[in-house]
Amino acid sequence: MKIIEIVGEKIAKSGQNVQEKVVDILVNKEVDKRVEVVLKALTKIETLEKELKTADKEDVFTYVEGERKGAMSQKAYENLQKLKGQYEGLRKAFDTALDKNDNESYNKLNGLLGGNKQESPTKAEPQA
Repeated sequence: MKIIEIVGEKIAKSGQNVQEKVVDILVNKEVDKRVEVVLKALTKIETLEKELKTADKEDVFTYVEGERKGAMSQKAYENLQKLKGQYEGLRKAFDTALDKNDNESYNKLNGLLGGNKQESPTKAEPQA
């Protein structure tokens, strides 16, 4: 038997192998997307934690009978509340994505990070 004939026969019988490779590639693409979203979220969470530490400080000072008294201005307080809201929302979406491990949760997390919400190829209807 010639090599070309052997190759032709193997290609003719390769339907299952092709299907398995396509499935593996699509699964790996989705996993890679999710890993990227999780890593971005971790970086953003770390950044927000640092910003919260910096923002949670008194920025207005007065002296009463020689003693320094500090307070937070309205603007600083509003900024602190905004940062807390962002942090808590991102943290909740992060935890939900890892717990539920579904497309909706990862899309929401990705959206909070400024990414595009995309349908996953794994969302396709299973064939009978």
